[in-house]
Amino acid sequence: MQAVVGSNVYVDEGSTVTLVCPFKADPAKSIKWSGPPNLIILSIGLDINHNLPDAQRSRLSISCGINGEYNLNIANIQLRDKGGYRCTRVSGGSLASEDLNLLIKEVKLSTYPSTAVEGKDYSFISSFVNSLIEFRTDDRIICVIIGINADGTCKISGSYNTNFTYTCDSQRIMLPYQGFPITSVTLSNPAADENPVKVINGQNIISTCRTNAGRPSSKIQWYIASDNITSSASSQSDVCATDFSDDKLISSSQLIYKGKKDDSGKIICCTALNIQGYGVRSSNKTIDVLCKYF
Repeated sequence: MQAVVGSNVYVDEGSTVTLVCPFKADPAKSIKWSGPPNLIILSIGLDINHNLPDAQRSRLSISCGINGEYNLNIANIQLRDKGGYRCTRVSGGSLASEDLNLLIKEVKLSTYPSTAVEGKDYSFISSFVNSLIEFRTDDRIICVIIGINADGTCKISGSYNTNFTYTCDSQRIMLPYQGFPITSVTLSNPAADENPVKVINGQNIISTCRTNAGRPSSKIQWYIASDNITSSASSQSDVCATDFSDDKLISSSQLIYKGKKDDSGKIICCTALNIQGYGVRSSNKTIDVLCKYF
């Protein structure tokens, strides 16, 4: 448990913290703690506010300090706990209060540049303060960085993926990541080799576009003639390539198309892009919308 004082208090998410009230309490009921949102009452004396949500109330408690003050303990710090706190004492009709601001140390992940380019470094950047950093792709650990060595290099715990290089400074870690462009995307439907694609007017047919392996993940777009119909499609979860030692991914998207007579003779296709300048397009298929017979 970390006991903290001061106007700005930085704590780790998931930790337990004690907010110190500088005032002695006699009687105990003269001390009140308020907090986010909007400085609602959290406690009076040793009693936690019974009107708080159970999930919040169960994480709060009051402990007596060595000088007779009443301190607020918060267990399992969550992002919702950040904000302003106030300890107030009522004594002889006068008020005294102490304010502090609780800030959560958040780990932020960004990329540079914004788009991957073949043959050039693509960096994942993690900003942190006094935190352990773990990089993962899906459920596989790339590395666990526990600090910075005296020479400025990253202090890595255990084994790590040697396909990457690691750069650390006092506030961030960079993980250069080489992109691999996809080279193909395939359009298929229940009758995989059928062209034209036959669909009965008013009925649905499911088509799938699937890329070959690359990294990072691909963005897939759908078209009928020149109309972008991607909003009618749904992205499927990426899957690892059969040999996933280089972390390549296969992306896919599924389109449920409802036959419309006006679409008969039009071309349907899909495109995919994972690295700027390396977009690919599927082969064209013609839509043949058939009449519905009763």
